[in-house]
Amino acid sequence: MGKFNTMAGASSRWFLNGVDTFLAYGFAVMEGQAAFLSFPKRKDSLSHSWAEENGVEIDLGLPRFEAKEVRLKCVFIAPDEQAYWANRNAFFAALAAPGWQQWQIADHGKTYSVYYKESNNFRLVTKRLKTEQEVVCTFELVLVASDELIPNEATNGDPVYIRDQNGTLIITKPPGSTYTVQSITQIHGGNLSQGDEQYTPLVGLIQGEPL
Repeated sequence: MGKFNTMAGASSRWFLNGVDTFLAYGFAVMEGQAAFLSFPKRKDSLSHSWAEENGVEIDLGLPRFEAKEVRLKCVFIAPDEQAYWANRNAFFAALAAPGWQQWQIADHGKTYSVYYKESNNFRLVTKRLKTEQEVVCTFELVLVASDELIPNEATNGDPVYIRDQNGTLIITKPPGSTYTVQSITQIHGGNLSQGDEQYTPLVGLIQGEPL
């Protein structure tokens, strides 16, 4: 048990949606959090090998990236079995809630957006003694971290393209400029996109004026 008693300093190191995971759930990360710092794997770009040319022609204009999975070795520490199950259930209920969850690592000085993917290899490492009620359970936790290289929504500094359901360009907005309306045909059925990446459905408002 001495190995895990040293984790008393684990408070104020990990936060789930602003909640200290060690103080609230007895949860701590033992290994693996450095994976949050890695750069995500790039997806294959469109390419073509022309018979009459050397090498391949590849489109490098709009790089896209794979989802980044982070595998953590974790531990729950609880004073007894009742507290262990209560903390475990509360932790996974918060982590697996709908939407992205905010995972803050104090050592990184950063908060990541994540969602729960899976957990496995649960192992009770506590030696059951008559005088020892503490529960220590190690396990592996897999999270998917958001790809922060591609914005989730357009900003004033991004070019914006709005197309109708048939892909016809309706509106363009160069960076820092106002909207240029080319057509309002089927505008209510259009989608907002940045490059080839579609974003939220258009609600039919341009500069606050209904179409």
